[in-house]
Amino acid sequence: MIGVGIIGAGRIARAHLNALNELSDTYRVVSIGDIAIERAEALAKEYGIEAVYKDYRDMLAGEELDLVSVTLPNGLHYSTGKAVLNKGFNLLMEKPFTLKVEDTKELVRIAENKHLFAGVVLQKRLTPLYREIKRAIENGKFGKVFLSHLELKWNRPDAYFDNSWRGTESMDGGLIFNQAIHDIDLIDYFVGPVKTIFAYGGIFTHRIETEDTVVGVYKTENRGIGSFELTIGVNEKNMGDVIEIFGEKEKLIVGHGEFERLNHFPPFLQDSEEMFAFDKNPTLSGKGHKLVYEEVARVLKGHRDSPIDARNVLHSSLVAEAMKKAIIEDREIEIDAEGI
Repeated sequence: MIGVGIIGAGRIARAHLNALNELSDTYRVVSIGDIAIERAEALAKEYGIEAVYKDYRDMLAGEELDLVSVTLPNGLHYSTGKAVLNKGFNLLMEKPFTLKVEDTKELVRIAENKHLFAGVVLQKRLTPLYREIKRAIENGKFGKVFLSHLELKWNRPDAYFDNSWRGTESMDGGLIFNQAIHDIDLIDYFVGPVKTIFAYGGIFTHRIETEDTVVGVYKTENRGIGSFELTIGVNEKNMGDVIEIFGEKEKLIVGHGEFERLNHFPPFLQDSEEMFAFDKNPTLSGKGHKLVYEEVARVLKGHRDSPIDARNVLHSSLVAEAMKKAIIEDREIEIDAEGI
């Protein structure tokens, strides 16, 4: 059995716990901690977890664990992840891994030096549909990919940000690092590596520190071009999101919400409708997180090359950071991948 400690008892912790419940023949949740200890106690009671901590450092010092999952606000990921790895525990971090590429690189170095796993919850890389898309692109089924597009048009009401770390530069990271990071990662994973990027962004519909709307363009090393439109300012409710890939031989459109009507799956993507249905599972159901924990178990049993290893998502972290830099400096940013 793989013994797990959970650091953070907020909303996303429930997705982890639901996934771990489904994998109870592989995992045992040993402990949970949160500075708001009443939240940790409530989840412990609900999920049958024996040990509860207010200070995660006490957990790291007092428990024998095989894996520690960090489900804290984004700005705490680096410091907490570093403490976990330095204590000699394997690490699974909620997305984004950190808010700075240099911090991610440091944690990767620590993990490699200590022969530990450091992974990130970018579960879309593991879903059946996106695995098949990646395989098809690598096998040349699309031909040369010359154009791609990412669109995310969601609603986040003012109440979402009230009295919260959300929407702050230091603890949230904003639209790019929080809401859009899954799809930014997928675009770079599918058609990248992205080489240059330019973006405009601003705060249009909220009273927050970070951008609520971003648009831009990019070039890939494969001489493809693409664009993105990202916002959490849509009124009333989410419209949805869509990824489009156009190659010489075939095209792909995968949309959710109102964009689902645009969907086009190439004939070589077998059972694509069934795979897409899996992709629509709500996050808190734990279905996507279950794939993550299945992958982590595989890694801990000896398979070390994983799509969700932090080293393998360093480049998409560079892309996200470059988007932010392009907005701040009002110029095209060339992505320097040397050293990752």
